[in-house]
Amino acid sequence: MNSTYQQRIRAWFERLRIWLTALIAAIGVRLAPLDHWLSTRWERHGAPAWGRADAALRPSTGRAAEVVRDRAPGVVSMFAAAVHGLQRAGDGVGHQIEAARSSKPSGRVLRDGRGRRIRASAYTGPRRRAPRKGGDLPKGRAARWLPNLAKVGLVTMVGLAAFLGSSQGYINFAAELPDAHNLTSSPLPEDTLVYAGDGSEMADIHPSGTQHYYQSLDESGKWLPQATVAIEDSNYWNEPGIDPTGIARAFLTNSREGRTSQGASTITQQLVKLRLLKDPSATYDRKIKEAILALQVEHTYSKRQILEMYLNTVEYGNNAEGAEAASQNYFRKDTKDLNLAEASMLAGIPQNPNFNSPWADYQVAKNRQAQVLNSMVHSKMVTQEQANEAFAVDLRPELHTPDSSIKQAPEFVNWVVQQLADKYGEKAAYEGGLRVYTTLDPKIQQIAESSVKANVAKNLSHNMHQGAMVSIDPKTGGVTAMVGSAYPDKWGGQYNYAADIPRNPGSSFKVFNYTAAITSRKFTMNTPVPDQPLTVNYTQPPYQPKNFNATQYPSCVLQTCLGNSLNIPAVFAELSVGVDNVLQTARQMGAPPWAEADDGSYTRSAPSNKYGPSLTLGGYGETPLQMATGVATLASGGIYHPTTGVSKVTTSDGSPIFADNPATNGKQVVDPAVAYIMTAMLSNDANRQQEFGQHSALTLPGRNVAAKTGTSENYTDAWTVGYTPSLASAFWFGNENGNVSLGQGFDAIYAAAPGWQGFMATALGAMKDPANDWYGAPAGVVPAGNSVWVLPGTSPNQATPGTPPGVTLSAPPPNSQGNKPNQPNNNKPSG
Repeated sequence: MNSTYQQRIRAWFERLRIWLTALIAAIGVRLAPLDHWLSTRWERHGAPAWGRADAALRPSTGRAAEVVRDRAPGVVSMFAAAVHGLQRAGDGVGHQIEAARSSKPSGRVLRDGRGRRIRASAYTGPRRRAPRKGGDLPKGRAARWLPNLAKVGLVTMVGLAAFLGSSQGYINFAAELPDAHNLTSSPLPEDTLVYAGDGSEMADIHPSGTQHYYQSLDESGKWLPQATVAIEDSNYWNEPGIDPTGIARAFLTNSREGRTSQGASTITQQLVKLRLLKDPSATYDRKIKEAILALQVEHTYSKRQILEMYLNTVEYGNNAEGAEAASQNYFRKDTKDLNLAEASMLAGIPQNPNFNSPWADYQVAKNRQAQVLNSMVHSKMVTQEQANEAFAVDLRPELHTPDSSIKQAPEFVNWVVQQLADKYGEKAAYEGGLRVYTTLDPKIQQIAESSVKANVAKNLSHNMHQGAMVSIDPKTGGVTAMVGSAYPDKWGGQYNYAADIPRNPGSSFKVFNYTAAITSRKFTMNTPVPDQPLTVNYTQPPYQPKNFNATQYPSCVLQTCLGNSLNIPAVFAELSVGVDNVLQTARQMGAPPWAEADDGSYTRSAPSNKYGPSLTLGGYGETPLQMATGVATLASGGIYHPTTGVSKVTTSDGSPIFADNPATNGKQVVDPAVAYIMTAMLSNDANRQQEFGQHSALTLPGRNVAAKTGTSENYTDAWTVGYTPSLASAFWFGNENGNVSLGQGFDAIYAAAPGWQGFMATALGAMKDPANDWYGAPAGVVPAGNSVWVLPGTSPNQATPGTPPGVTLSAPPPNSQGNKPNQPNNNKPSG
């Protein structure tokens, strides 16, 4: 006999044995003698009696013995349940058998309704057909005992089958099963919850198609556990993990129908199927494994623990796994707050989540709810009156519509989750049950969203269709608002333009250029800077920057060069201190510009030789997040705080994982005196009056603010960045396609500054920020006249540095001094 045939025979024998054992429940005879005999036989083979299944197994050696010690409690318990538990189910019939043995005719004369004696010949029913010869029915005691003897014979056969297959067969079979301890050693995935700075829930993060929160049985409330037990397994608290009578009934039904149509699964068996076997099939093999493991689970855990695990595992449809997820999904409340009507509807869903969900078919869900309530009445959990009242409650789906997993600031939430994934891994971020407390201020976020959308809507006629922004608390580096897209639901709006899509920042990048210039001590606020034709001879082709308005002046003092956003002086200052120094300053302040790497990709860590003189004019990409971080460094007095959206992370039970500490994570990257001088230049409205006029959109009524605009080549991107001691922000406006122009002459002072201005004024008011909140001069800065400060060792009248090597300055054209030449602007102008 080949091994494959042997395996088939053994598998068939295993199925036959387990189902024959289950049939004992239906036979209903007393089994004590058989049990004693089987127990004796089992002990002779070196194992404890079935009746003492919970006792420790005798020590032995080898892999088989290890399996017996680890798994046999469930195996032996199964036979204990099949013999002892089913024996109790047959007690009633057994008592009848015993009574039949000792009973005698009572001698009582049977009479009819009129008092007449009933005789056998008085039978008036249909005539019985006489038995055929050789098939006479037994008479007397034989007629009463033969069926019972047949039952005993069948039970003996079952017991023999059980004994013959018990030892090595079960050892081999159990060796292939998972361990019941895996239920707790392999915890369920649990959703990550994200909270705003005020404690309100922002998002429920979970893998696609699932939603799950773990909760204890005590947190599940009163009604849902009761309703679940009533409809799924009414004998749950008394059974040993399997329902022998139900198994027998299912076996008979399945045998009659020729297919597996009834499962007879208890709550414990369902838990085993969902967590240990993960096998959706309804084969006999799986049912055998399920029964064995169910008994092992019952041996390992308490009934309350099993019910808790079940309620946290079972599926309720609509992406909800576990009772708490279902309660939140369908009714927006915790399970402990469910009323009887809501709990009974939820309890009916797991039988078939696709059909029993009220969102799939409300009438089907109501019919199932009625079954649950009837089961609760039958189990005496509720009265009929309570059930009727619960059924009458209107739970139509339109009263409880599905909720988005992200309730506010979707781009910010996704950015935070990516931070978590980078730090803790994807699995922890999406399934680790983290509780993430963020820095986002819902009030500021709402103001930001309104400001971005309003500015875009106002400028649709200028071909503006997209916008983004970020605001940061300069004291902590925490992001208080992030708008990644003005219209997330429109084409191209699914991208996070605030954090992921770099665009040319135009002249807003000059804040880093002039920070490097002041730091170098080659320039002061009042150092004259040439504004005349400039050629960089070492680039191919030679680089010749032009001012944004195509106007040239012989020279300007540095602070007015910055305020009026003149390009030629900016490039001169950049080349005087070195492009690499400007690059490193931007990187240290948290705004590393994007450049093309050798492989064609874009990176923020490209080598210095990848950056050219157009850096200061915004020739390399930045994001609003980076620009906001950079100006927040100036706003904090030169202290760089790593930008974060997370203030604290805990486990689902509150155990701390991470806590941000702004007091220790800040790094002084810019001299406080330099930061103060930069703030003085960027906040002085007189410095920009020549180009932007007085009281432009770069000012805030009644308070000081530092600000800078930026417009990229061909007017494709418009920026405004700015700050106060309490709030730093960066706004970008443009289009999904970075090559689409907003229109000739529509620069950032018109395209971006009004949106930024409206946000800053409203947000600072909502923050109740004092209007007089401004900076005091730090140590190390020297006053040098009206609104002029210099670094120690420098002079306000410090001379212009010499022309940088490889640079040629030409004489100003005749039409300089404010007259615009009649020539196109072909370089990278910036406003």
